[in-house]
Amino acid sequence: MAGLRAGFVGLGWWGRELAGAAARTGAALTPVAGYSPDEGEARAFVQQFGVTAAGSYRALLADTSIDAVVLATPHSLHADQIVAAAEAGKHVFVEKPLTVD
Repeated sequence: MAGLRAGFVGLGWWGRELAGAAARTGAALTPVAGYSPDEGEARAFVQQFGVTAAGSYRALLADTSIDAVVLATPHSLHADQIVAAAEAGKHVFVEKPLTVD
């Protein structure tokens, strides 16, 4: 099976750590895009990993070249983001806690 092309959401320290780990998998999980509402974080992520920047989470989900999303976002956002990703047909990796209620 070919590797998954992943979009990363939440591009701070932990998002970059997860993307670095993915990049070391030897194409099992390849970072191809990133989204953060923080433009500085998005720029740094794009430069570090040589990926494209999505203009929004919805835009990232609409990209048919992306197979999966990796969420490194605040836990209060996880439930809605997971549902949206599943509805878009994406595989989802999310760190705990999944949600607080």
